[in-house]
Amino acid sequence: MRCLPALALSLGIFGASTAFAQGMPQMPTPQEIDRRIQEEMDKLPVRKVEHEVMTIEYREMPTDITELVKRAAGGQVPQGVNIDQLMKQYMPMARPYVEKHAAKLGTVKVTKSVKCKSLTLKPDEIYDFGLVLDGTVPIGILIGGPTLKAAAKIPLKGMKNDQTFDPMEVRVEAASEKSDKKLNVVVGFAAVLGAAGTFDAKE
Repeated sequence: MRCLPALALSLGIFGASTAFAQGMPQMPTPQEIDRRIQEEMDKLPVRKVEHEVMTIEYREMPTDITELVKRAAGGQVPQGVNIDQLMKQYMPMARPYVEKHAAKLGTVKVTKSVKCKSLTLKPDEIYDFGLVLDGTVPIGILIGGPTLKAAAKIPLKGMKNDQTFDPMEVRVEAASEKSDKKLNVVVGFAAVLGAAGTFDAKE
């Protein structure tokens, strides 16, 4: 899956220098990559997933970013530039910044105390919500906040999947048909469909 390397390339590289606009790629600074990724992430649509217990708002990260590449380049991608070669050149620098911003895609709130292993979410707080990436593939969700000792990484367990997701999709679902007190956060991203949890809603 090439979507995230291309995202890092397009957001962190295109527009980084006048030399690139003339068809001569030039290594951007880490600060430039970080800034461009943040700017483009901020432009993504925000979606809200509302459940009786848990509400998640997140930026809708695309899995096919061809149009984002064109927009980030100002519609002036130089002829003869090989995007695959540029990805190989710039991804070692860009990947940490993609991971950084994917880790804070939005927020999560709860209406009652919710536990997931050692993590406890309280109804009077707003927590950060994001993805944990392994290269280009989401492998978990990340929940953080100022009152937590450390951000909690909750693995995504694969679910039966016969579809692709573009852009990413987040759902809150009952973890079992027998009870609606135990919840999963379900993430669909390209060919990946996984459930994180279980979140146990207390009375």
